[in-house]
Amino acid sequence: MTPALRWSLPVSNRKTNIIMKKITLFITALVLSAISINVKAQEVQSVEGGVYIGPTIPLGGYHNLSNRVFVGFGGSVSYNLKTLPVDCGLFMQLDCADHGLDRADMTTLTQNNRTLTLGLVGNYNFNRCSKVNPFAGLGLGVGFNDVVGTVIYRSKSTSLVVMPRVGVELWHHLRLTAYATICRAGYNCAGLTVGVSFGGRPKK
Repeated sequence: MTPALRWSLPVSNRKTNIIMKKITLFITALVLSAISINVKAQEVQSVEGGVYIGPTIPLGGYHNLSNRVFVGFGGSVSYNLKTLPVDCGLFMQLDCADHGLDRADMTTLTQNNRTLTLGLVGNYNFNRCSKVNPFAGLGLGVGFNDVVGTVIYRSKSTSLVVMPRVGVELWHHLRLTAYATICRAGYNCAGLTVGVSFGGRPKK
């Protein structure tokens, strides 16, 4: 077992459901706040980028393994349309769906199903130019699925990745995002990231 795998935390199916409910409430709160905002296409800097990191949790079961919290991270660069409050661009993201097997000797084997995604992403900004800017978007890309470290169930493939996302950007720099990576069984996961954005500020 590699040292990195020891950092993961076990999560029961009940706790997984609780986590997903909290993420759903977070997303609902952002959507409701966005509904009350007057949408305007304001002019901002053309190009922006950012990096982000946060915890991930597998979605659904995988053989007889439990779900465990791990980490995902990534980066993106995008172009802001002038006539619409929309940005579109490229992203690269690494997600880890961590699973565990509890053994009779009270030890746990962990299998880390990793997906490296390269793709296109677009976001609709509900209050662009504001210090509080809720957004919703979608990423589409190619995922490279592989097992890292201990192998309990071997798998390796390339898959289509669909990544719905919603979040809020604060003060044009801090970005909170809830998302789901949907590609293939055992690799699907949800995540909540904290990121830093560069560029994309309102033009003076």
